[in-house]
Amino acid sequence: MLPLRLRQAYLDHRFSSPLHKFLTLIRQKVHKLFLFLFSRMSKPITSSKPELDSSAPDPPQFDPTEPSAPVSYPIKTLEELDSRSYFDSFHYPFNKSSVPPQAGTTSSPDRPRLLVCHDMAGGYGDDKWVQGGTNGDAYAIWHWHLIDVFVYFSHNLVALPPVSWTNTAHHHGVKVLGTFIVEWDAGRAIADKLLATEESSKMYAERLTELAVALGFDGWLLNMEVSLNVSQIPILKTFVSHLTQTMHSAVPGSLTNFALDVLKKGDVSAAVFAPGWVYETKQPPDFQTAQNHIVFLSFLRFSPLLEYKDSSTTDAIKVLVNLNDASYRGGSNITFKGNLQGNANFTTRLFLGELPLGDSPLQFTYSVKSEANSLLGLYLDFSSREGERKFVLLAPTGVDHLSSKFSEVVTTRQVENLETSSGWVIQESSISMSGHTLTEISAVCYRPDPRFLKSDDHGALVHSSAEYYAVLGHLTVNTSKQKPNFPPSSSWVVEGQHIKWSQGSDSSKTVSVKIIWNLKDGNDSAFPKFNIYAEKEFLGVARVQAFYVADFAVPSGSSGVKLYIQACGVDGSSQKMDASPFLELEAPKVQ
Repeated sequence: MLPLRLRQAYLDHRFSSPLHKFLTLIRQKVHKLFLFLFSRMSKPITSSKPELDSSAPDPPQFDPTEPSAPVSYPIKTLEELDSRSYFDSFHYPFNKSSVPPQAGTTSSPDRPRLLVCHDMAGGYGDDKWVQGGTNGDAYAIWHWHLIDVFVYFSHNLVALPPVSWTNTAHHHGVKVLGTFIVEWDAGRAIADKLLATEESSKMYAERLTELAVALGFDGWLLNMEVSLNVSQIPILKTFVSHLTQTMHSAVPGSLTNFALDVLKKGDVSAAVFAPGWVYETKQPPDFQTAQNHIVFLSFLRFSPLLEYKDSSTTDAIKVLVNLNDASYRGGSNITFKGNLQGNANFTTRLFLGELPLGDSPLQFTYSVKSEANSLLGLYLDFSSREGERKFVLLAPTGVDHLSSKFSEVVTTRQVENLETSSGWVIQESSISMSGHTLTEISAVCYRPDPRFLKSDDHGALVHSSAEYYAVLGHLTVNTSKQKPNFPPSSSWVVEGQHIKWSQGSDSSKTVSVKIIWNLKDGNDSAFPKFNIYAEKEFLGVARVQAFYVADFAVPSGSSGVKLYIQACGVDGSSQKMDASPFLELEAPKVQ
């Protein structure tokens, strides 16, 4: 576009006014002709009837101060940034990251690093819904073990990373940057205001630092795509320097990078931009299959690294993410289904990593729902300091026919839990492997030992159907048997705000309410999340001590609704429902 602008300026300067008016007239005529042709082409040519006006009214403009389902959203103007209006938003408390950066990530590793810049369909799509969305096929990244820095990008002035990205990245030791971008024609005016004086540049830098600290992410990517006057360069340097200093002071280990300068400074060896291209272009066979898609396995902490196998493989068992059937505790499950004959077994990787072990035994707990004679165990791969490998199978009874394939077989114990969903069986076990490193966790699909199968009248074994079906609902690994001490309901203060009841055309009612809760003694750091229920209906998960219930349908004839806040420990355990704090709302009587 720059050469075009230069040519137009040259013509305006060199040619006389009559010629300029003549060219302007031609441009206007061509513009009107284009509009006429476009309007004709946009109408169906087969229709001879007059068209009805079916235009829907414009949706109401987004007002961040009004209660609604919590969303992440950007800041679009310097005026918004200057006024600090974001902190007055209804959505601000829900967008605070609840997962701090991992210990040891404040300093940069002495090795090549990889930066991944999110640039997916303009940003703020499915990921904007703080409390979860309805699109199970939403774009996601799960190769976090390969990433050092994650940048959230959009073409808005200030792109604030949605909190789900920040929490997930921090769980995996990845730093998160927001984006400050000045581009296009409007960016020229923004740059003039930003760089008007050194004082103004410092003020805006401090506003950006304040946002990063308040929301819990780790720095900024600066993207300046406008031409600057020579006199503005020193002020730009002041802006960058002040932002860097204030960020380092407030967030040790924070990063501030220029988009076009990152590779030159030696801090990053490679950068991946627009990683969502495969998703956006719907490349075959499909995104879920090709990228081992996993969505909130009971609201996971670490993402499984499923093995990718294309449709041409002949494996007897197919492994897929199940978003349709009832989950163990929200989110999705990993489903194993296919055919498994006799003594055959099938193994597939779930997690790959390095977990050094000390003297404390490892405690494993996992939930399974399966059909008869479809059993599911865990295969653990350990390595010693000397490089020796040891393979351990954790499984229920009846695995003697598999014992020769493993260094050790540990029998799991079935746990009684009356609060689990119907059909789920919880298995637990422990193993001591001091001095070893856990490098891989896999799932093992198998049948019971043939010795436990029934025989027919002629003494031949009666095998059940070859069909295999099992579902893994959740998996927790920790180094302590001690369960968290959940405070009783009386220890909590629960409050309802912005309560709104609506009456339907019949006797039905809906209610919207913001729930907030705190322990009376103020000590609540032991609980990383809370499950929210309306009576026994699961509504969602809160990562902060607030949750917005939007338009919940209260059953006809009910006098109100009871909303439970179920605290969850870091080990995945949860408080019993009847001991959990709650908010009871009474429906207004119909006049």
